Amino acid sequence: MEFATDPSPLRTELRHAGWCLEYVAVDAGPGRSNRALVAFHGFARPLEDLLVMAERWPEPARLICVHLPHHGASGPCDPILPADAALEPRVLVEMLQRMAEREGCDPDDMDLIGYSIGGRVALALIVAVPGLWG
Repeated sequence: MEFATDPSPLRTELRHAGWCLEYVAVDAGPGRSNRALVAFHGFARPLEDLLVMAERWPEPARLICVHLPHHGASGPCDPILPADAALEPRVLVEMLQRMAEREGCDPDDMDLIGYSIGGRVALALIVAVPGLWG
């Protein structure tokens, strides 16, 4: 579910452990960096909501805007998983680290932001893996 009026042509997907996560990665802040800034949107919103952070982020980073599970093209892609399956935090972290690596970033030291339900997901990941996030 999402209400995207103008989906980014930069949307891409990562598949891992029976899941597909759709995302867009762009440079943020002044210059280029190998620092990943992972961003989660609100309920029923598109990942493009967070692209505005690229223009306003005060430090160089690679902004990775991720579609939450069951939004956009993100969701289970293994037919064994039910359509409404829950994505375990461990698997989500693995996927985010793979995205960071794919985007030329350090997968073991990332920043994390989110609003609305994306903020709740971010908090759950901070609790699950506290040493990973700046």
